[in-house]
Amino acid sequence: MFIHGCEKRMGRLVKQDVGISFEMLTEVLDDYKKEFWNPEVDKARKRFVVMCAGTFVILWAGALRGGEVFMLEA
Repeated sequence: MFIHGCEKRMGRLVKQDVGISFEMLTEVLDDYKKEFWNPEVDKARKRFVVMCAGTFVILWAGALRGGEVFMLEA
């Protein structure tokens, strides 16, 4: 009954443990690049943006090696 209720609310198509695509990664990095080059953003925020962008790239590349490092649910 629980599974039936979940399927009724969420639908049948569930994509768990699917790695993010290269297109999705580049869109996120483009958003970070726009924020980084914005002159109104302070240095602390720019440092945070660089750390997040680096983490995205490292985890995405780690997932390419066969590990399940960076998935959509995360």
